[in-house]
Amino acid sequence: MPVYFPGGEYADAKKAAGQVARAVNMLRKAGCYGMTPKPPKTSPDKLCELCPTLSTVASLSWLSLEGSLDVF
Repeated sequence: MPVYFPGGEYADAKKAAGQVARAVNMLRKAGCYGMTPKPPKTSPDKLCELCPTLSTVASLSWLSLEGSLDVF
């Protein structure tokens, strides 16, 4: 059951969390770093180029999430 907050004060955090989830799912779908039991039939050379870029996107998404959270 979703929880709703007045004024959408957590909208930025929710958006940032969605970006992290999408970035991690891209890593999984690509078969990077053994994150999926059945990797796609992508050549290892392509993965060597693609996986570091996708992991950078995931890292930046995580930093964006951290920046959107208020720490009390």
